[in-house]
Amino acid sequence: MTRMRYAGAVLVALALSGCTQHPSPPPPPDLSWQEISLPGNAFGRPEVRDVTACPGHWYAAGGYRAPDGTTTPALWSTVDGRRWRSVPTQPKSIYGPQHRFSAVACRGDTVVTIGSAPGGVHGNLRTNTWIGAAGGTLTEIPAAFELFGGPRQIGVGQLVAGDRGWLLGGARTDANGEAGAAVWTATDGAAFRLIDADPALESDARGETVLTGVTALPGKGFVAVGSMVPTGNPVARQPLAWRSPDGGHWTRETVPHDAEDADIEAVVPRGDGLLALGIRGNSFGAWLGSATGWRPVTRFGTLGGSALAQITGLVALGGTAYAVGSDGTRYRLWRATDPSSWTELPMPAAVPAGGPAMARLATLDGQLLLATDGIDSHLWLASVG
Repeated sequence: MTRMRYAGAVLVALALSGCTQHPSPPPPPDLSWQEISLPGNAFGRPEVRDVTACPGHWYAAGGYRAPDGTTTPALWSTVDGRRWRSVPTQPKSIYGPQHRFSAVACRGDTVVTIGSAPGGVHGNLRTNTWIGAAGGTLTEIPAAFELFGGPRQIGVGQLVAGDRGWLLGGARTDANGEAGAAVWTATDGAAFRLIDADPALESDARGETVLTGVTALPGKGFVAVGSMVPTGNPVARQPLAWRSPDGGHWTRETVPHDAEDADIEAVVPRGDGLLALGIRGNSFGAWLGSATGWRPVTRFGTLGGSALAQITGLVALGGTAYAVGSDGTRYRLWRATDPSSWTELPMPAAVPAGGPAMARLATLDGQLLLATDGIDSHLWLASVG
């Protein structure tokens, strides 16, 4: 009897306690994906490598791949996310007809892509930018050989557009003769110039700099993120960030770290600050940046497998962030309404990691666009608000 009265008292206490608690809001529902078809082409199957969105326009960039492995450049656009059209392309260089686009960004009615194709005796990438206006032709802009290529060439990465111009991040044998971070900037999206002699970006005695992600801050220039490979300890990267008012002059920002391997790979504006994701040890990590500095906020997921683990897409829509990336085995999708808590969501289709596999994200008008490329490329659209 005593034991029964004790159990009853506990239940009453728990019930009363529950009356004083505010229930947690229900989690957002899982996304309902709709697969989107791209226009066909007699040349081959579409390959999507990047996606972006501006008010009134979405773009997917990549190419068509023929059965023999050759490619031709392709850009697709839409105004509603569902009905896509092929944008006419006008190559200007000898390698332009074989380009595949690896990055795309837009500002207003202007869209810029980065295209490349292997060429020459050594098969190094021949890279140029392409520019177009909404509803018009995308035209290649031939560049001086050593702007993107030449003996100092390493590679180009993410492209962003902001109110201070256009920024392309990448790697280069910099002016000091060391491999390190480099950027290319353009005020108009057409005439890019190389920034490879800024001490904040260059590698130095402390280690090799690696630039992985870039973003534009409204009215405040640009932010880049990546890591430094410390001299004498190449297995434990240290996270890094850089800030610039114009893309031409950079300041290196310290990101707190410990002895484990860490690398920031994607960054987006969030409120008055920044949200960044990357690798922390054997998991993914999230950081918040502000005018007073950076701080780590959480870890999520588990890394494994033999493929490269990386964050390949990060977008913010209102107070919710979405991320996609490879854990070394396959690509996964996450959502966070609070940067300290990430929830994994089902992918619309399995995308194994490794090789040319890729996943990218873009968002516009309450819709989320996911591009996946494994054995085949797919576009997926979901309403999120």
